[in-house]
Amino acid sequence: MDDVDSDVGAMIVQNIEVFQAAFEYAETRMNDLLGKKVIEIFEAQQKQIKGDGDEPEELGDIISIASPAWRIPSDSDATPEHKIWLTFEGTGDDEKIWLSEFAGVQGAGIVLKLSTVLKKKQFREMMKNNFELQDGFRSLGMTIDPGVGFVLPIKFDRELLAQGFADEDLTEALEPLAAGLRHIFEANELTTALLQAIFAIEQAQSISRASVVAAPISSQR
Repeated sequence: MDDVDSDVGAMIVQNIEVFQAAFEYAETRMNDLLGKKVIEIFEAQQKQIKGDGDEPEELGDIISIASPAWRIPSDSDATPEHKIWLTFEGTGDDEKIWLSEFAGVQGAGIVLKLSTVLKKKQFREMMKNNFELQDGFRSLGMTIDPGVGFVLPIKFDRELLAQGFADEDLTEALEPLAAGLRHIFEANELTTALLQAIFAIEQAQSISRASVVAAPISSQR
């Protein structure tokens, strides 16, 4: 333990009532204000695109959304599945999303992840020479994650977050999240190109598997 740790420990003990009150406030109001507003933003976007999504009650629940155009064709009445979908996630060490990720503490943050049905090897194969897709998603501010798909970091202004809590209205503070959702769903040509590339990879591998199965039969003739 260094001097900084000792100083922090002493400060916490000396101000334990303040820290406890602040922590309890953040825990309660985060879900009341922050969680509900995030869910409201997703529900508004889902309604606008007539899309699919979860029914989260708080930030600890899975929050995802998908366009009807991203659905896998099916005659079933079951919950629709998709070739691609978008999720809301935190990048902190904790599984539970907390206020620190909205505030950008110690490099933690909030991201929108556009995932695909492809496995890692398939995804790498699809992206290997597809420079138009790479450039397209980068133009949206997204990075490429071979294990996921594409990631859009969402940056929030800490002062606006603080003011939002004071005013009990986080609409302005969370506008970057709403804007990020809009940008992705408005990029129809780009997501259509991604869907076509996914289909091409799946079709090529399906043909390859069929050839392997058919080979022994051919060799017996």
